[in-house]
Amino acid sequence: MAAPPPAAPCPESAQDYWKTFRAAAMRGDLNVVADLTRFPLEIIGQLDDSEVHHIARNQLGRWWPQLMKADPGHEFVPSTMRIFVKAHPRLLDSFCTPEGRQFSVANWTFLKQAEGWRFVTASVDE
Repeated sequence: MAAPPPAAPCPESAQDYWKTFRAAAMRGDLNVVADLTRFPLEIIGQLDDSEVHHIARNQLGRWWPQLMKADPGHEFVPSTMRIFVKAHPRLLDSFCTPEGRQFSVANWTFLKQAEGWRFVTASVDE
């Protein structure tokens, strides 16, 4: 079997965006988080048959605690997105796609849009 191609470094624009988004997320500054999010934000459960929620900006506050408590699914021991986000002040190259237009931090997905990077999808525990 051929080895997968090496990961490309995350774009500096993604690193800059993540630094701002992460700081706002850790502070619970939902105005900044909302400014950095594409609405409707898609929230899905972690099961295949889970309902998909499309939330508006004014609904972010209601969902935010659940988003931060969701298990990132990267460890054998359950954790939270709050812990995962705190542990990653910079994006790892493995978080970014080779073409540099998308990155994922555990179960949160971010896309580069015309207006810049935006938080577009998250998974929550059910």
